[in-house]
Amino acid sequence: MLWLPIDRDLDIPLTRQVYDQIRERILAGVLREGDRLPSTRLLATEWGISRNVIVEAYEWLEAEGYIYGRTGAGTFVAAGAYLGHGLQREKTTVPPAAVEADEIDFRPGIPDLGRFPRKVWTRLQREAIADAPSALFGYHPSEGIRELREALCNYLNRTRGIICPPDQILITSGAAQAFHLLALLWRSEGTAVGLEEPGNSEIHAIFSSQGVNVHPLTVDRDGLLTDHLEQENSARLIVTTPSHQYPLGGTLPIQRRIQLVQHARKRNAILVEDDYDSEFRYDIRPLHSLYELAPERTVHIGSFSKVLSPALRLGYMLLPPDWVKSVQRFKRLVDLHTSALEQRVLAAFIRDGHLERHIRNSRKAYARKHRILLQALASSFPTADIFGGSAGLHIAVRFPVTVTFPEPSLRRHRVRMYPLPGDDNIWILGFGNVAEQDIAIGIDRLAQAASPTSR
Repeated sequence: MLWLPIDRDLDIPLTRQVYDQIRERILAGVLREGDRLPSTRLLATEWGISRNVIVEAYEWLEAEGYIYGRTGAGTFVAAGAYLGHGLQREKTTVPPAAVEADEIDFRPGIPDLGRFPRKVWTRLQREAIADAPSALFGYHPSEGIRELREALCNYLNRTRGIICPPDQILITSGAAQAFHLLALLWRSEGTAVGLEEPGNSEIHAIFSSQGVNVHPLTVDRDGLLTDHLEQENSARLIVTTPSHQYPLGGTLPIQRRIQLVQHARKRNAILVEDDYDSEFRYDIRPLHSLYELAPERTVHIGSFSKVLSPALRLGYMLLPPDWVKSVQRFKRLVDLHTSALEQRVLAAFIRDGHLERHIRNSRKAYARKHRILLQALASSFPTADIFGGSAGLHIAVRFPVTVTFPEPSLRRHRVRMYPLPGDDNIWILGFGNVAEQDIAIGIDRLAQAASPTSR
C-alpha cells in the first residue's frame, strides 16, 4: 500500500499534498516506471479522505505526464519521469496562510492601519516635492536631514522632557535598523549584550546574527529586575524597555531606573532604551525617559511604526556624544541614508503639530479598544491574570493551567493569538489593528476554541 503523510492541519489543500508526494516519489525513483498505483477508491478508504481528492491529484499527475491510465488495468508510472540524484528538495517551512476575511487576528506590534492620516500626509508629500530644492533629490548625510532632526528635538522636549541637540540624533529606517547598527558596532567591541527575557525575539535575532553574545536579563511584571544585574550580567550593553516592557507590559519604577543607571556607571556600560510605544498610556501621561537620568550613557531608540505606520520605515536614535561618529559611519556603510523625501514630509508633519494631534486622537481610540478587550476577557475568562493592562497596543494574559488553546481549534474558530515562548499559559493579544466591534467577538471565539477539558 502506498503510504503518504496527510496533514489536515496544514494550510496546503489535500489534493496538493497527494500530488506533491506522489510526484516526489516518481522523480526520486521510489515509484519506478511501470509501477501500478493503488486505485483511487482504495486510497480514499485507507487515508480517510474524499475519493474526489485522489481523483483530482491523479488527473493532475496524468496531465503533466507522470502517470497514465489503462482502461480496466489501472494507473501506472510513466516512462522517463525519473530524475534521480538531480532532485534536491529541501524541507521548507510553509508560510502562514493569509488572514481570512472574517478571521480575527490579535497580532501584537501593529497599529490601527486604517488610522494613517492619508489626506494630511498626501498634501504634505505634494508640498514637500513641489517646494523642494533640487538638492533634496540627491544624496544626503547619513545622520538624516537637518530639518527632521530639529523637529524631533523640539518634539521630544515638548512630549518627553528630553533635551538634546540635533547633532546627537540619527535617522534610521525603522527601529530594526537602529538595533542592527548597534549590533555592528558592538560586534567590534567583542563583548556581550544584555537582553530582557522574555523580550523581543527580533532584537535577539539581530544581535545573534552579528555574532554578539547575548546574556538574558530577568524581568518580572514591573520590568527589568535590577537587583539581579550584578549576579547574572557581565554585559556592557544593556537593552531595556522601561516605559512598557515587551511583552509583559511592566513599567520600570524610578528606584529600579536609578539602580540601572548606577550599575551602568559602575560597569562603564551603555544603556539602550527601546521606546517602542510609550505614547500610548491610558492611566497617566506618557512617562519620562530613562535617557534623562543618564544622557551620557544612554541610547534612546524611537520609531514611527506604532504611532503612524510600519510601512514608513522611519525611526531615530538619540546617541551619547561619544557614539555619534561611529554609528554614523556604520549607517553610511549600510544604506548611505534613509529616504530624504519621507524625512521631509515627516518633518513638516511634526513641525505643523499633526503628529501630536494624531497621537492624542489615536490614544483615545486605543483606550476604547483596550477597555473593551479587558471587559471581554473578564467576562469570558474571569480568573485570567492580565499583565501590562495600562499601556501600549497589546496585553499579556496568563490563563489558568486548565485552559489550553490547540492550534487547530484556533484556526477552526477563525481567531489568532500568540503564545509567549517558554510559557504555554501566557498569550500575547495585540488589539491595535483589531476593529472595536471585533474585539469582543474575538474573545468569544477564544472561549469557544479553548480545549473541552478546560471549559
